Amino acid sequence: MKTSILGLVFLGMTSLMPAQNDFAMVTPEYSHSVTSNKPVVKNGQYLSKMTLQPEAVRVIKLQSIAANYDISAKSIYNAKTSQTYSVVIKSAENYIKAIYDHDGTIIKCEEFYNNVRMPYQISSELAKEYPGWEFHKIHYTIDYALNETPIFVYEVILKKGKTSKKVQITL
Repeated sequence: MKTSILGLVFLGMTSLMPAQNDFAMVTPEYSHSVTSNKPVVKNGQYLSKMTLQPEAVRVIKLQSIAANYDISAKSIYNAKTSQTYSVVIKSAENYIKAIYDHDGTIIKCEEFYNNVRMPYQISSELAKEYPGWEFHKIHYTIDYALNETPIFVYEVILKKGKTSKKVQITL
């Protein structure tokens, strides 16, 4: 009986002790500003093409993180070889899969966003076209490639009672 109680006391004390290894994970906090004071030189073209559509705040902040990402500061970066780097930037259920070249320029990226706010013009046109239907889910994707026009796609699931309908809008 004494060994059982003594074992429980020691077991209880171990949960109060700090871990020996600290792990860090960087995720964007929306309550803080994610833009830096340094100017974006390498990915200015990416950001300028992303401003073609009025975006939700979550989208803008994640894109800003992707544009300001410095691949040369990471341990996998090798200054002696010219190669590309795949990076996934994630926040909750939204993420960007970006491919950076050796200089840190985004050459291609795919962006996935769930339940973001659509621009007013698009949502009002949908509401007029489908009166009485509610916007149930919104999936927003962006396909970007360097020196090409990005493709913006809204996939909206509309519901009316028990029936649902999927509408895709490509811009």
